[in-house]
Amino acid sequence: MIWCWLLISMILPNSVFWVVSHFTHTLRPWFNLDYVWIAMLFCLPRWWWRLLAVVALCCTFIADCLLLVTQLFPINSFTGALHLLPSVFKGPVQYQLLLLLALVWLVIVLLIDLYQPRQTWIKPRLLFGLVVLFVGFIGSALGGERVVQSQLIHYYQGTYNGFLVGGNDDARMAGAGAKSLSLQLLPHSHSDKILLVVDESWGFTQDPQLQEAVLEQILAERGRFEFFEHGMKQFNGLTLQAELKELCQIHLESSITSELKTLTSQDFADCLPHQLQQRGYTTYGLHGSTGSFYDRADWYPKAGFQHRQFVENMSSLPRCGAFNGVCDHALFAEVKKMLLAQPKTFVHWMTLTTHFPYEAKDITDKRLQCRQFGLKPDGNPCRNLMLHAQFFDQMAIWLQDPALKGLEVVVIGDHEPPMLDRDERDKVFQPAGVSWLHFKVK
Repeated sequence: MIWCWLLISMILPNSVFWVVSHFTHTLRPWFNLDYVWIAMLFCLPRWWWRLLAVVALCCTFIADCLLLVTQLFPINSFTGALHLLPSVFKGPVQYQLLLLLALVWLVIVLLIDLYQPRQTWIKPRLLFGLVVLFVGFIGSALGGERVVQSQLIHYYQGTYNGFLVGGNDDARMAGAGAKSLSLQLLPHSHSDKILLVVDESWGFTQDPQLQEAVLEQILAERGRFEFFEHGMKQFNGLTLQAELKELCQIHLESSITSELKTLTSQDFADCLPHQLQQRGYTTYGLHGSTGSFYDRADWYPKAGFQHRQFVENMSSLPRCGAFNGVCDHALFAEVKKMLLAQPKTFVHWMTLTTHFPYEAKDITDKRLQCRQFGLKPDGNPCRNLMLHAQFFDQMAIWLQDPALKGLEVVVIGDHEPPMLDRDERDKVFQPAGVSWLHFKVK
């Protein structure tokens, strides 16, 4: 019975990750050796050993969870993922259910470990644990790291299939340099009205025909544009990192908003809004969520936005599923007001409705037929693409307004679309690829 208890203490924490990694197609060894030495600590009779074991189990379990999360979402640092945990409560219900599942399982494991008999067979159990660790590390060293491995060592080596150490090669075209697209195109623009849209979760599809189908209505308007160009660029990071990269060429190491506090006014001096403001433009920043989200109310003014508008200023506008924010379709009218408010204007719009989990109830435009491209209509890739097709269909109609003649537009995806099934995503989208558009209305 005692031996069974020890084995359960080693195997049970791993079991939930077997299930999650199977359904999400994420990479994780079958057996995480970290739970072996933690189970050994629970065998010891002194209370301080057991307290240390509780702390170690909690830390290891959280690390194990985050090592999976960083494969599903565009988070390129462990600390960034940890910092974003509080935002789970503002996000979709799926996030909260997954967090609840993890907490319940952690409590179950803790209770089993705490009630493990600790007065008998201590030395044999410790010896058994040492043997398991020795065999496990030997097996891992001989090439069996996909089966058995220490996740903590794996993290510190930073070699988890490159997802922890992936770069932020942000270029106009993939592999064509390190400068943001916006700062290549817009600082010397002669257009009186400029719109920069950082489009939430707009990836780049593997199928060129599917990519064009999403943009069909925009492409149909090309005859009304002075020029039109589009393509893909590489970016590995979160929305905050993408915004700062595009607007200011600031390379934020992680998505930790406290890291923003360390940036000085000099760091923001060359941001695009500052550059355009010096040329006589009035600058606006717009987002459908709260100003506190990613501290935009704090750093938007530092970046050079003279006017800011968040959900707090738009309480009468319709809400959509993503963070209960203002629907993107309702913001086209707000963008137009900003563009026409002064003779020379620059508007930055960070979209929201296309945020994961790609709410089906927010899809009102059914033009894109996913089955034609082999996609399940109720799948995450389809819903993501339908939301983007809807956005660009609405933009195409909006651009027909005579008041918007001469408007120059740049649209850039912030990161690849997050999904809970990595295989499902990678079959449809280019890994770490985002789309971009640049055109000017005649």
